[in-house]
Amino acid sequence: MIERAVEGVEQNLDPGHAGLQLEVVAEAARNPRIARIVRAADRQCRESLLQTIRTLRQAAGHQDSEATLAGMAEAISAMFEGLRIRAIRNPGIDRDVVAQMFRRMVGDLLSQAPQSQPRCRRDT
Repeated sequence: MIERAVEGVEQNLDPGHAGLQLEVVAEAARNPRIARIVRAADRQCRESLLQTIRTLRQAAGHQDSEATLAGMAEAISAMFEGLRIRAIRNPGIDRDVVAQMFRRMVGDLLSQAPQSQPRCRRDT
């Protein structure tokens, strides 16, 4: 999965691809029909990523809650989706360095020991 992350970095940093993806998301914000399509596609990608993370974590001996796994999937997705904005704002970004950082960050995230669920604290 970590090596596939490099491919994802390169794809998301391509200004043409990034621009088109951002246009689709912008249209989804305005058009409920497009929003349903975008959300359905996101759900499929998220479920696939979640299964990959679950398999990797179980193979490493981790017992994670569904909330933890979902949080990992969302964090990874957010990191990749943010690259699209960076590709537009900084087209000269050093892709090799960013790919190296992503490889490290995804590896670190996936290798973390399971943590207990955070508790919401209410100050009254």
